[in-house]
Amino acid sequence: IGLGPKPRRVRLGDQSMKGVFGLAIADLVERLDKSLPAHPAWKELRPAILERAESLVALGLGALTLGTRAHQLSTSELQRIRLASVLYSGLAGATIILDEPGAGLVDGDLAGLSERMAKLTKEGNTVIVVTHREPILAAADHVLTLGPGAGSQGGEVVASRPAASSKQPARIQAAKKRVLISGNWSVPATGFVAVDGTPAALNAFFDGAQGAREWNRIVDARARIQAAMPLTAFDLMKDLQKLYLKAASSSGLKGAAFSFMSPKGRCPECAGSGSNRIALDFMADLALPCESCGGTRYRPEVLEITWRGLHVAAFLETPVADLLEHAHELPAGLQRARASLVSVGLGHLSLGRRVSTLSGGEGQRLALAVGLAKASRGTLCLLDQPGTGLSESDLRSLVETLRAAAAGGALFLSTVHRSTLGDCASESLVLR
Repeated sequence: IGLGPKPRRVRLGDQSMKGVFGLAIADLVERLDKSLPAHPAWKELRPAILERAESLVALGLGALTLGTRAHQLSTSELQRIRLASVLYSGLAGATIILDEPGAGLVDGDLAGLSERMAKLTKEGNTVIVVTHREPILAAADHVLTLGPGAGSQGGEVVASRPAASSKQPARIQAAKKRVLISGNWSVPATGFVAVDGTPAALNAFFDGAQGAREWNRIVDARARIQAAMPLTAFDLMKDLQKLYLKAASSSGLKGAAFSFMSPKGRCPECAGSGSNRIALDFMADLALPCESCGGTRYRPEVLEITWRGLHVAAFLETPVADLLEHAHELPAGLQRARASLVSVGLGHLSLGRRVSTLSGGEGQRLALAVGLAKASRGTLCLLDQPGTGLSESDLRSLVETLRAAAAGGALFLSTVHRSTLGDCASESLVLR
């Protein structure tokens, strides 16, 4: 904890500083009450510590210890800690902006978050929350809906009024046939099972399960996909080359020229990376767009070839939703990838978008989209909070995608905190 030997030896009751730092916030006051029942310093400080501890617990942070490092916290947890600190800062007339502060909290735990935000507004502050969670929207004084879609399809105010709750989708039909996983636990062979538990619990439940051989393919979409971009995640480089080779029939260029990984097509200055890195002493490397290709990755002669007015670099930067008009002209692999991305609420992504720039929810849905594009009868897909970052309309679209895949013979096991997903699940599984 960064203290020297003498401070580490100091005790309050039976508690050392290190021991206190290891206590969960939810247990802090109770443990100190037992250790320091009559200590004058504790009597004086207890009300303020109790108030702050209760606030952190109400914000869903009770499981954290006082010594938890900032880099171990999720973005949502960091936001809620900062929110708790603002509550006791005495601020008035301030504007506080939060982005999905309810991520990781079940709907039942959002009441405490809403109450704390309401307290800030009563003290004369303005709280602006970017969220898709219905309980938070219902507690808001005013709701602005931006859209109509995401990415290039969004950015406009499409509604400015309290949002009315929409009808939830019906449950996803499950197969009557069940698969025994381990012990007495079983799941339907197809459908959507909402899991109440952590990803680790889901992993332990399914790891080494006897029933795993029941499925022909297992897709684990819980982790960020490792490919550099959606194009390579879907393994579509050959489809891209096929599309542009057809457009370049009279140019003399070969198919390899339309791959930024091939010496025949990539910019020789940046080797197809689109940028050059400059090493800086004592600082992170600086990446600058390649001066030769302008960040396009390709040689000039390759960029002269166009399909529907787009050269290959522009095609890779176009949101897949914007390819709808000519989608039927794309090779079959590109058509499937485009449809799969749109179906999981990623129509705003381009095939050349760097995966490292995606949010956690987007990264997981990309993995889901890749799995759905390959899904067939007998596919099991493991998910973790796939609704993170989705609006209610996009969430309903995701539900319909899961419904269609389940009808085609797939089973989804997913941890779920969004009520829309939980309410449409075939059944629920509680893991601890």
